[in-house]
Amino acid sequence: MTFGAWNVRTLLDREANACPERKTAIVARELSRYNIDVAALSETHLPEEGELVEYGGGYTFFWKGLASSEPRRSGVGFAVKNYLAAQLQEYPVHISDRITTLRLHMERESYLNIISVYAPTLDKSDDIKDKFYEELTRCVNRIRPREQILLMGDFNARVGRDYDAWPKVLGRHGVGKMNSSGQLLLSLCAQLDLAITNTMFRLPAKYKATWMHPRSKHWHLIDYAIVRQKDISQVQVTRVMRGAHCWTDHRLVIIKLNLRLPPPCRVGRSKQIRLNLERLQDTNTKAKYAETLNTALQPLDLKLGEIDVVWESLSSCVLDTAKSTLGLRVRKHEDWFDENDGILTGAIDKHRRLRKQHSRTHQSGGAMELRQSDLELRKLARQAKDKWWQEKARQMQWLADTNQLGEFYAEVRHLLGTSSMAKVPLKSTSGGALFKSREEILGRWAEHFNTLLNVDHFVDLDHVRCLPQQPFALELDEPISPGEVALAIKQQQNKRAVGVDFIPGELLKYGGGDLYSALWELFVIMWEKEQVPNTFKVSLIRALYKGKGDRSNCNSYRGISLLSVPGKVFARLLLNRLRKLSERILPESQFGFRPDRGTCEAIFSLRQLQEKSREQGRNMYLCFVDLEKAFDSVPREALWIVLRKIGCTEKFVRLLRLLHDGMQSCVAVNADQSEFFPVTCGVKQGCVLAPTLFALYFAVVVQEVLKTTHDGIRIRFRNDGNLFSLARLKARTKVSYALITEIVYADDLCFVANSPAGLQQLVTTFHESCRIFGLKISVKKTEVMSLDIYGQETLAVKLGDDILKQINTFRYLGSTITSKCDLDAEINSRIGAAAAVFGKLDRKVFGSHDLKLATKIGIYKAVVLPNILYSSESWTVYRRHIRTLDRFHLQCLRKILNIRWSDRIRNTEVLRRAYTMGIEAYLMGRQLRWCGHLSRMSDQRTAKCIFFSELEKGKRKHGGQLLRYKDVLKRHMTKCDIEPSEWEQAAARRPEWRSLVKAKVKMFEENRCSELDARRDELKARPPCAINYNFCNGVLTCPHCTRTFVNKIGYVSHARAHQRQDRS
Repeated sequence: MTFGAWNVRTLLDREANACPERKTAIVARELSRYNIDVAALSETHLPEEGELVEYGGGYTFFWKGLASSEPRRSGVGFAVKNYLAAQLQEYPVHISDRITTLRLHMERESYLNIISVYAPTLDKSDDIKDKFYEELTRCVNRIRPREQILLMGDFNARVGRDYDAWPKVLGRHGVGKMNSSGQLLLSLCAQLDLAITNTMFRLPAKYKATWMHPRSKHWHLIDYAIVRQKDISQVQVTRVMRGAHCWTDHRLVIIKLNLRLPPPCRVGRSKQIRLNLERLQDTNTKAKYAETLNTALQPLDLKLGEIDVVWESLSSCVLDTAKSTLGLRVRKHEDWFDENDGILTGAIDKHRRLRKQHSRTHQSGGAMELRQSDLELRKLARQAKDKWWQEKARQMQWLADTNQLGEFYAEVRHLLGTSSMAKVPLKSTSGGALFKSREEILGRWAEHFNTLLNVDHFVDLDHVRCLPQQPFALELDEPISPGEVALAIKQQQNKRAVGVDFIPGELLKYGGGDLYSALWELFVIMWEKEQVPNTFKVSLIRALYKGKGDRSNCNSYRGISLLSVPGKVFARLLLNRLRKLSERILPESQFGFRPDRGTCEAIFSLRQLQEKSREQGRNMYLCFVDLEKAFDSVPREALWIVLRKIGCTEKFVRLLRLLHDGMQSCVAVNADQSEFFPVTCGVKQGCVLAPTLFALYFAVVVQEVLKTTHDGIRIRFRNDGNLFSLARLKARTKVSYALITEIVYADDLCFVANSPAGLQQLVTTFHESCRIFGLKISVKKTEVMSLDIYGQETLAVKLGDDILKQINTFRYLGSTITSKCDLDAEINSRIGAAAAVFGKLDRKVFGSHDLKLATKIGIYKAVVLPNILYSSESWTVYRRHIRTLDRFHLQCLRKILNIRWSDRIRNTEVLRRAYTMGIEAYLMGRQLRWCGHLSRMSDQRTAKCIFFSELEKGKRKHGGQLLRYKDVLKRHMTKCDIEPSEWEQAAARRPEWRSLVKAKVKMFEENRCSELDARRDELKARPPCAINYNFCNGVLTCPHCTRTFVNKIGYVSHARAHQRQDRS
């Protein structure tokens, strides 16, 4: 096996680097040229710890560094060949930012412990050096004596060639003289019976020296490969590879050992099938796939055999056809470097050849040619990068414009480099033990999710059976039609992870009519026989790091279940039928996972209730309820009873049970899988049915509360009149009344009441209802809030024997709700979120000199701007809020445009150069479109009722009123030249309203910028005012009004005010 040690100087992609970006890709390709199995990397400069796979180069990078907030001049890691990384039984153990270890299982049950180090430089203090060598000594001593050691890295030490003084540590072919750091290294090796292999082989000095001093230009040996003295015979050679190049001043050291890996063990590993689905974008390939599949399906008889055998034959036919037609996909990074790998690799090879030629000849012409090659390489990289980012910006902007939020945020997470499952040692349940091996880690994950997904709660089934029976929806039992199957297939989203059968949705969508018929025939058999293939009941769980917390703690991860896509099609078919019933059962207060509803509607409803309570001088009390493991703790037996009670037929309930009974899960880490464990509780995680099933069950739980209590907020509304006319609510016959008790989004529940006693009654009743139905409220996360109208009021709302925490701010569905009903905290939160995203993209995108301005602005609009304006449709904004947001908006644009304050460029000019608008225009457009959407809603929708309502009781205070949402709307309409009394008629037609709003907002922004420019020009054109300073005993006295001042600034402002009065 071949190992390497390389100080890469940095793995970060920075503009200041001489190396083109994507340093890891370049390093991986250089290591691949020399067929290095494992390389110890030093001075990586990467923050924290993590893992990165370079599919194009064929290496997996592991690293350890300091925190992101600290200056990073160190960092160590490994680059492991992908095939070897997939076989690792133990993941790297990080000691510090200077020491990390990797334990490899070799043949004959032997082990090799590789230690990657980066020692302090010579100028560091003795304390720092002593600390490093103490840690390294402890690390080596922890390794069993019978296991081999390979210690590699940049030691920043010169050991010299004094073989007589260090006979077993040094060989006879050292380089140079020893320094103080070299003595520390030699003492360590002598103490631990280690030998420095770089000095063991008779080679020319150019194949031993690893670093050239920048001033003296002398070459020195400071990067070493060290083994136990008893294992010297295993070393075949240690030498420097002068041709390796990654824009570092260190040379690559390789060491070949007479070692072999054991045969790969495939126990507990699944052979993943990755099809080249991108070929389906070609019309000819798509037609060929459908035609070939139709031919392959002809001999299949789906009516014979067990359901598992039938499904196995059908799925094998689809997969085999896809393999032969589409082929398998070669995994690679989805980035600009790998997508232009051939072009860039050729340019890098040319640069390497010229560099090697120049190092031999040292001719001036060669230096010029080398510099020209470097410039061409940079230009080629810039062009490739800009083209890739332009396409990415266009794609993300299209997703944002078409409201495909799921795909949009998936692209954002990919763009920001959201980490996936970290391969780090895991702590035991008690935290006392640390699991390092692959089997132990998989077992720990299985234990964690087995505990998480199998919750045992008490449920009163007798009470559940006593629920009133609703009429059965007999249409649920109608035979499955081919049209239903085709619709369910078309509803599947592309580019989604596959389940255990490895069939993606694209294969079903583009399979043609015969595949649709085959699936319809299969589903009919399942419907009639009431049997489901076992594949449809199996889920693969992948754990994703939440982004905070200890990486070795399983609670810092969230599980994502991957299900069979054909099973999802059958579940979607059932959901399409169930949704007709659920829309009749679910209350209007439920905004989650329903058509034409979302978080914005829930946030708007809550903010409007707060605003109207404040306007009419009524108290308002809120309780934000959090359920423990809500989806995973639903008792299934109670769920089936509830479904029957609300009108689901017996056959339909049995089909739903088929997808849940006998369900099994396992945890997958890359290709490794844990043992399967049963999941006996909760709705099916990852299934499209899960949100609707939970919402129906939760609706019954909440309905039990409303049977015994009538506390809440009473409103009166009228949806057919003028929004801005208060007289419309004085009518006696056309006014409707409603009681708002709760606002629900999936399992996020907010109770509202106008008295503490009413809120207490709601919480107490809901607590009892949850106990009956097997749900549990989290006392720590359930919080209460009061609307501060007459000052802060202390609440003592109890949940059982515990008093709930009272708060002044709460993060509700991503928006900040406050007890003062203001937007100050929300504005700060939005700026904080946008600044975090902007900061992550700053180095990669906005600060890059390789991308065009249009590309940067497109990405800013697609990624950063939505973070600034999230839930802005519900904002009641004052001018100060607009100024605050506009200030941040313009700061971002100035940074993108590289405009400094000292350049004295106006904000209007910044907006013109960026081809964008101010924040006020964006807010105006969003809120006008939103109010048009509200007016087109059905009259029963909660958000519309609240929008066109006022509280049943309560009076407005005398004098000036606080700003209201409809005041903001009226202001917008006036500025956009839209008649406030006629907007509802115009908004009734959606396309015309959106076009009108877009045109009017554009006109407003142009007028606003023109007015600001004119005002600025007028101020600059005014003549300087002559001001006489009348000093008397150090005091300035105004000659007009005898007012006195102690400084010139106040006096000048006062004098200018008099001059303006005189001119007027």
